[in-house]
Amino acid sequence: LGQNITIGVTPKIQSYLTYTYVEAVNNFDFKDFNKNKTTDNAFNVDVGAVWFYGPWRFAAAGKNLIKNEIETAKVNVKFKDSVNGGFYDPNGKDYQYNYELTPTYTAGVAFMTNYFILTADMDLNEQERFVGLDDNVQMFRAGAEVDLLYQIQLRGGYKKDLAGTYDDAFTAGIG
Repeated sequence: LGQNITIGVTPKIQSYLTYTYVEAVNNFDFKDFNKNKTTDNAFNVDVGAVWFYGPWRFAAAGKNLIKNEIETAKVNVKFKDSVNGGFYDPNGKDYQYNYELTPTYTAGVAFMTNYFILTADMDLNEQERFVGLDDNVQMFRAGAEVDLLYQIQLRGGYKKDLAGTYDDAFTAGIG
C-alpha cells in the first residue's frame, strides 16, 4: 500500500549496581562508598514500531517490559549530636530502598525533510522508580535539527517532566 513500517524487538541483559551510602557531610569518605554496594543481573526486552508516511514518522515503543525490583543494601546509621555529644538515636536508623524498573510506554511523531527534522514524544505512563519516595517521572520531549548543506547540523531540544520531579531542560548542539 505504499507504506513502510519498521518493527524492532531488543532482548537484553541488564546489570544493576546500587550503592547505599548515608553519612554526615563532615564524615564523607569516597573509600567507604563501595562497602554497601549490591549487584544483580536480569533479562528484559524492549519493543518498538515506526510507521513512515511521506515526511511523517509515527512511533510507539515499550521499554523494560519485564518488571524488576532492585533492593539496595540495608545500612544502619548513627548520627552524632554535635551539640550534646553522644548520638541522636543510639539505635541508629536503617536505610534501605527498593527501585522498581517498570515498563515505560512512549509514543512519538516526527516530521522529516532533507534539511529539517522536528520531533516530539511523550511517555504514556508515569514511572514510579524508588518505592515510597516522590521521584516519579513522565517525560515529554521535543527537538529540532536543521541541516546546513549536509555539512553542519544545528540541534535544539526541550524536555519536561510531567510528574514534576525534574525541572524543564533545554539543550542545543552542533554536529
